[in-house]
Amino acid sequence: MRSIPLVHPPRPGPALLRPLCGADEQLVSAAGCLDAIILIDRLLVAAPWAGVAPGEAHLLTAADRDRLLAAIYREGFGETITATLPCSHCATPFDLDFRLADLVAAAEPVGQATEAHGWFTITPAGLRFRLPTGADELAVANLTPETAAAILLARCTDGPLAPTEAEQVQAAMAALAPTLEVDLDAVCPACSSANAVHFDLQTWLLTSLVQEGRQRLAEYHCLARSYRWALTEIAALTRRERRQLIALVDRDHDRHTAYA
Repeated sequence: MRSIPLVHPPRPGPALLRPLCGADEQLVSAAGCLDAIILIDRLLVAAPWAGVAPGEAHLLTAADRDRLLAAIYREGFGETITATLPCSHCATPFDLDFRLADLVAAAEPVGQATEAHGWFTITPAGLRFRLPTGADELAVANLTPETAAAILLARCTDGPLAPTEAEQVQAAMAALAPTLEVDLDAVCPACSSANAVHFDLQTWLLTSLVQEGRQRLAEYHCLARSYRWALTEIAALTRRERRQLIALVDRDHDRHTAYA
């Protein structure tokens, strides 16, 4: 179980997460907010001192949700994020990698708004707002981006805003609760052209889990044949345990092959 500090939890305290297992991975079918909330709710552990309990992931801000997804990624995939991308100019594939810790460190909250009972005030303008939660995002999930942004802002403020006031509030929200979403500049080693790369941790993690579906089934099959375990038992293994056992099975197979 891991204790993850939160920036704007529903209650004071950290989030407690258990490790990811195969049954959790299997339930991820898309990369949206709903799948992220469902996954986090499955992994949250109840405790009197926890800032968020199982079933309350929808109360988290996107910033805190991302911090939990970062902990899940680190546990299952490690510290380094590596992607192979085609150059937008010459189409040659090239590798891009960076450390998750650097991304998290760059997303430290800042801002001058004062807070009381979950509502923030921008001084001296006196504009009041609260930070959007997953519940707010789900409420506008099926709308166009423009309509969703307008309704989301209306849900999180206490009155109509002029365009300049809306911009102030949105900037303050982004500063107080930055998400793990970043635009990166990458240089193609083949043609030296600059490539703009957008990275979103939620999409990256959930898409990775979806794309691993066939490999996961192959791992289940390997362990079922080797240990004669039921699929439910294999699915209950943590991701790390499953990969360690696969490595042992592969090692024994290699030894057997070498002496055959």
